[in-house]
Amino acid sequence: MTSSPNIRSDQFQPRAVLFFQYSYSAYLCIYTIITSIQEEKIEDTAAIKLFGQRLKQKRKERGLTREKLVDQMDKLASEGSQGWKAPDVSTVARWERGEQCPRVVPHLWLVCQVLQVSPEELGYPKPIKYWPGDHP
Repeated sequence: MTSSPNIRSDQFQPRAVLFFQYSYSAYLCIYTIITSIQEEKIEDTAAIKLFGQRLKQKRKERGLTREKLVDQMDKLASEGSQGWKAPDVSTVARWERGEQCPRVVPHLWLVCQVLQVSPEELGYPKPIKYWPGDHP
């Protein structure tokens, strides 16, 4: 390794140490952010799984198959004038497995109406800003 004739190696050491300290601090910050995001995601995943378990339990208590649940949701949706559509059976299966939960209020509203439960009883993990039938 060759060095420049007018630069001494001891001049770089404080800068190297300072660089390492800043790099390590940045690493710790990034690690903390990633860890908190992962923990938040785990909590969401747990809430979504709970929603799925409760949905399946309520559906079975009512003696409905997924297909019958979707048929009743479709019938209820077609009676309304909002132009809503019921989800398909595979979507309800994903809800029950805890892979996802209803992303739109109409789907949640339909499933709650058919099962005669509230979103809270199902453990719906997201705040609901609008519920059909609410008046501002």
